Amino acid sequence: MVRLSEIEKQFKKIDELINNSSSAELKIQWDKLILLLKKLGINGNSK
Repeated sequence: MVRLSEIEKQFKKIDELINNSSSAELKIQWDKLILLLKKLGINGNSK
């Protein structure tokens, strides 16, 4: 079974890569995905 902490760790790595990217569209789409996940109750800050 996959642990939520493993998924959060991967999201943080992807988030860092996207934030360092020059693609504005990529950042916009990533932010939309994060908002949708938050609506589902997944916020990445839970410990």
